[in-house]
Amino acid sequence: MLLAWNAILPYKKEFLQDEKGFFLPKEEIIKALQSAYIFYTLKKEKSIEHKANKLINEHKGSLKELVQKIQDLVLQKHQFNITLEDRIYLPKEGINKVLIKVYDPENKRFSHTFTTQIFKGIIPLQIENIAPYKAALDSFSRALAEFEHKKLKLTPLEDVITNIQNQIANEWEYTLRLGNWDEGKRDFFYFWRFKELRKKLFENESIFLDKIYYIPKFGELCGWSEYR
Repeated sequence: MLLAWNAILPYKKEFLQDEKGFFLPKEEIIKALQSAYIFYTLKKEKSIEHKANKLINEHKGSLKELVQKIQDLVLQKHQFNITLEDRIYLPKEGINKVLIKVYDPENKRFSHTFTTQIFKGIIPLQIENIAPYKAALDSFSRALAEFEHKKLKLTPLEDVITNIQNQIANEWEYTLRLGNWDEGKRDFFYFWRFKELRKKLFENESIFLDKIYYIPKFGELCGWSEYR
């Protein structure tokens, strides 16, 4: 089962819906697993990291194109195989609408608010072949939480992310971060592995986690979930 300890936000104002109810597409889960796997492989395998560095040095196009090249580099060598139903339905009792406060870490303030649908609760999901990806999920989630902690240090939200870090380290079995917590920018985190590009992209740290969503109703950040 999937435990959405912290509420999952849709990428628009509501989750996708059909005649059976609201759902997450399987790609939502696969993307979370794949992002962790690529990050971990780049960290673990020096030969792939070396090839990725070469790609970075030679690349002339957009950042999005570079991300895709690095993804392909990893997945061409290592098979990534997760099988899920196309639509993962969300129990209706977990659906709610809440106010989101958007925190601007660069200026150390809440910048604005909006209201959106969320899901918080238990999703009856079974991922048969998740075990080989545990190390990748652990590595990615710890690194991501550490980076987010750096963004939130000495702010009103520091205790919130510290609590997340403790749960990742001591309680959660497989940590996944789902939904709209990053505005689709999570793949930029791959570049944390590459010193020269990191200097360019993260010098002012504005390209990744430049907006952090906080839910006052629950006193939590968005998207941190556990599979067990």
